[in-house]
Amino acid sequence: MIRAWFGVVLLAAVIVPRISLACSCVAGPTSPYGFESLSDTLTLPVNAKGVLFSPPYDPNDPSSEVKLKASSFSIGDEESNKKISVRINKIHLSKLDDLYPKLTLYRIEPKEPFKANHHYSFSFKGKTTDQTESSRKRVKYYLRVEIQNSKIDASALSKIQFKRNGEAKIDSISTPMAVQCFMMLKSKIQDIEYILPDELKPFSESILFFTQYSSEIDKKQVWEYDSNLCSTSRFGHQGANNTKDLVYISEHDMGYTRLKTNRKYQISASWAFPEVSGEVYSDPGFEFEYMTK
Repeated sequence: MIRAWFGVVLLAAVIVPRISLACSCVAGPTSPYGFESLSDTLTLPVNAKGVLFSPPYDPNDPSSEVKLKASSFSIGDEESNKKISVRINKIHLSKLDDLYPKLTLYRIEPKEPFKANHHYSFSFKGKTTDQTESSRKRVKYYLRVEIQNSKIDASALSKIQFKRNGEAKIDSISTPMAVQCFMMLKSKIQDIEYILPDELKPFSESILFFTQYSSEIDKKQVWEYDSNLCSTSRFGHQGANNTKDLVYISEHDMGYTRLKTNRKYQISASWAFPEVSGEVYSDPGFEFEYMTK
């Protein structure tokens, strides 16, 4: 799956310059469960405890979440050609409770420590609620893990900086639209970036980033932006470059009349590296303002 951006959508007045004519994914995207990774190979430090997994469920029936069993997973060490016993550990990121009150994450762990410079294969072979071949292709049931010969102290995460990347600009951006897949909206766009210390750069794809917004009338929340109706957000991940993001205010939707005044939003951020530690770090961020003429 390719995602364009993970952003904050703050809607205002009314301009729809261009609308797509058709949408190829008639059934819509599937729920984003499976191994939490943007690619098929994940790089981790040698002191990582395991990999993240979201259990399968029917998005129309949250109670359908499949109960995970260790026997539903397999872990193999490619260098020793050895199968390793599996342990499942439920992860609780307490500082994200307000953003994700029903969040359920699990860490799939080998019962013996990772070995430096080894490669491991993780696979899920258990029951799912998603049986069609086309939708199963969108879900990660297999993950290859490369272990580097370095350890990450959780305190390194406190060195991450959350900053604006240049000045805000006026441009068009693609957003999802029912039936017609997407539409291009004139928007005020602010590029932002999570700046990592050198020791974390090899693991940038593994770190979870949560861009958030709030205002006087909007409580703090995360908006997982997809560029069209066919794309599916991955929890805590942006597109191909996981450290870059954007926020934007689009001129659209007369229904949002309460936003047609000067409004200030607080753009903030949180991040975590649950494969290593359950600690969540935050930055208060900056103000982003929509101004009417």
